[in-house]
Amino acid sequence: MENPDLYIKHVLPQLTKYYRHLMDTYLPYIRHDTNHNKSVLDIGCGPGKTTQDVILPYLEQDFKEVIGIDISKTMLDYAKRTCGDDRVSFEEVDILDVPDKFVGRFDYIFSFMTFHWIEDNRKLYSNILKMLKPNGGFLATYVFSSTSGRIIRELQTNEKYAPYFTNFQKTRNARMPEKELTSLLEDVGFESVFCQVKPTYFEDYTAEDLEGRFITISPFYELVPNHLRKEFLADHVDRFESVIDANGIKKYYFEDNLFVIHGRKINSI
Repeated sequence: MENPDLYIKHVLPQLTKYYRHLMDTYLPYIRHDTNHNKSVLDIGCGPGKTTQDVILPYLEQDFKEVIGIDISKTMLDYAKRTCGDDRVSFEEVDILDVPDKFVGRFDYIFSFMTFHWIEDNRKLYSNILKMLKPNGGFLATYVFSSTSGRIIRELQTNEKYAPYFTNFQKTRNARMPEKELTSLLEDVGFESVFCQVKPTYFEDYTAEDLEGRFITISPFYELVPNHLRKEFLADHVDRFESVIDANGIKKYYFEDNLFVIHGRKINSI
């Protein structure tokens, strides 16, 4: 995901609606007291738009600092250029290598559509726990299974593309079942754990949106050589379900299964 403009134009509009629904539904479960002095972390912040347009409005009167972290320098540079709130900052940090200054620092930790790229679940959630203050809470959503992933698995068997996808299965997080992940979270030290895979419907995408979406959120586009990329994108888009809207425009839709997880740090830890 190295193109902030494409990501913001083609990916974020639909995701932002979903993220706001998550905040409406689940933020009350992790919210605590009102000292107006909260520290907040956004893991996998990308270009910072979700940090600014989703997290900030829900915590506007409740925080002193929000830090967005990502491993993409391109996305972070965009976030730093476009954010106008002095309370918000962005840093290049790998969540599996937590800096000392983050230990015990945060009241709330959020992450939207990032954790499916991380293989070591125990290290991931242990680090989240380590960064939370006592009674602090986290809320995350990420992919359990996706339409795009299914399509990629279909395309990788096509003789045109198969040579470029030999490492496909090695690049994705091994998906733990809900009960197993719940047990891991409790074993790590979280309480009031909620962990569920929810079918989530996305609609109203144009072909251009799906192309831009794939280019910006999938690492597999760059595995295909330049002379095949246009055809590969077309083959990818054609496998999505579609309808013709009232204006005669072809629109695409899909349903993904997404983890929704939240929990609190036990006071004594």
